[in-house]
Amino acid sequence: GLTAVCMAAGLCDVLDFLLNKSPPRSLWDYVRRIILAGRDEPAYLVIQRLRAARLGLAAVLNTSQKLTGIVTAEDLIKRLVSSAG
Repeated sequence: GLTAVCMAAGLCDVLDFLLNKSPPRSLWDYVRRIILAGRDEPAYLVIQRLRAARLGLAAVLNTSQKLTGIVTAEDLIKRLVSSAG
């Protein structure tokens, strides 16, 4: 499986590969930045960090620093709004 070490560099979207019309490039050319968030980190802090970095995705790590999922800023905001109402 993927680990935080793999995710620390960034994230690649398969659509970037499929939609690329130019000659094949190295994998690094497709890497997008991503922040790392702890599983127990408060959602509002993750949103603040995403906004500060101007990113929309965070890799969620468990206490063993293994990747457990990906969360979007939109998902976090929806969850916070629904829990407040």
